[in-house]
Amino acid sequence: MYYRPQTPFVAGFVGANNRIVGRTTQTDGALAEIATADGWVVRALKMGAIAVDSAVEVFVRPEVAILARSEAQLPPDQPRHAGEVQSVLFDGANSAVLLQEARTRREFRIALPQTGQFSDLKPREKVLFSFDPARAVCYAARSGTAGQDA
Repeated sequence: MYYRPQTPFVAGFVGANNRIVGRTTQTDGALAEIATADGWVVRALKMGAIAVDSAVEVFVRPEVAILARSEAQLPPDQPRHAGEVQSVLFDGANSAVLLQEARTRREFRIALPQTGQFSDLKPREKVLFSFDPARAVCYAARSGTAGQDA
């Protein structure tokens, strides 16, 4: 239920998520490419039948995203995104960083690894991030959510 929720309600209810609303621009087997209204493009695992140009909701858990200071620190086979640190939320094992995606300024939350690697992270610092599209889930948009972002 946590890693492969069957509905967008369950995805949003069980644990923290980054929710991205957009339209599918292409599909490739189990994955879909999604573009937001302001041009951010992400890829995610399709949950159910989703055709090109469908309104969709994507859910990305903060712990599946990878934070980096250089491209070399990101997996070479995953899409890369740029961001700017807005705040660092220290709470032991639940520490996280709130970013704004560089192009669209959308908020994105990433769980910090407990290695101390980012203990010196500061607001306004430019960073990179990535997530495995197979660990993000995409659903047909629920009624009334097609044009909304959270």
